[in-house]
Amino acid sequence: MLRRAKTYQIRRYPRHLAAATLYTGGRNEGFERLAGYVNGLNAAQEKVGYFAPSIITVPLDNSNNKTMIWPLKYFLPGEDVVNAFPQPANEEVKIIEIPRKTYAVIRFEDSATEQVVRAYTKQLLQILDQDGFKYMGLETLTLAQFNAIYSLNLRRNEIWIELNNHFWG
Repeated sequence: MLRRAKTYQIRRYPRHLAAATLYTGGRNEGFERLAGYVNGLNAAQEKVGYFAPSIITVPLDNSNNKTMIWPLKYFLPGEDVVNAFPQPANEEVKIIEIPRKTYAVIRFEDSATEQVVRAYTKQLLQILDQDGFKYMGLETLTLAQFNAIYSLNLRRNEIWIELNNHFWG
């Protein structure tokens, strides 16, 4: 964490590998594909460890092409990419490399409906504008979910907005 303000945080995430899938239906569709991969639906037929959160991106153009991402491995500075993960058996699951990024993050415990996600995104954007942060062009909403998909209480959800040209580098 680089900064903790009253209502938001600034975090830097290192370069990492992740399992990702595009989906057009509900979250269960993306969840089932990624769960299949980490539970052995892969070339090695073995379980694969992964990290929270489940990251969901939703395009703002109202298209239905959402992406669900599960982090698999975070790299130390200077560490080389290794092909440490088996290839997915499902062609709709890809192993991708994500570069180091810095995000502004706002946390909420409400149910992550589209209306709620849009409201918290708007709130975070207003705060960032007030505090003078520059952020990447918003083509997608990014939601991070830390609890099981069927959780009814004590949810931990976050909106992530990638920062640009900030003094933390």
